[in-house]
Amino acid sequence: MNVLLPVCIGDINPIMYAVRLGSSIYHLMQARLNRTVCGLKVRPIRVKLRSGLTSTPTQPLDKLVCKHCVRLTQPR
Repeated sequence: MNVLLPVCIGDINPIMYAVRLGSSIYHLMQARLNRTVCGLKVRPIRVKLRSGLTSTPTQPLDKLVCKHCVRLTQPR
């Protein structure tokens, strides 16, 4: 299930996502950090490697959002 999130939630960067080649999941990025909301380290967008997460400004519509990123962005 794909979840559409609001434009801005706290420290989440609304225009950056993290993807891994070959994975069906994408992650939400934290603002000003090279980490996802769920804590994974992300490589800069200019680095194109076969493994590891890389950031992208485009929401991957063919992938599912990470359930941990969604859970951590929900108000308590």
